[in-house]
This record gives sequence, C-alpha cells and structure tokens, in this order.
Amino acid sequence: MDRAPLGIVNHLFETGANDVMVIDGEEGEMLVPFVPGVVREVNLEEGYIKLDWQPND
Repeated sequence: MDRAPLGIVNHLFETGANDVMVIDGEEGEMLVPFVPGVVREVNLEEGYIKLDWQPND
C-alpha cells in the first residue's frame, strides 16, 4: 500500500449520484468520488483525508 500524497482538495461538487472531490496535485487536477470504500478516513484536526485510490486507475 502506497502512502503518497495526491495533492490538495480544491473543492467538492455534487453529481446527483455522489459528491466528487477535485484534488490539485503534481499531475494536474484529479476527480475522486467521495464515497465509502474510496474515502477511508477524514481527519479535520490534522488536515488530511486517507483514500483507497490509485491515481493511475
């Protein structure tokens, strides 16, 4: 399991089916679904979100 930062969450938007995070990273903008199974942990106090996500998928 890689633990590499993907970037910074710029904003979220609704699609009707689920919310989507827009992440600004080194490789450009990434769209990641904000759903259980992808989002593993949200820690607002420490300022991170853990994902089960492969950026090249």
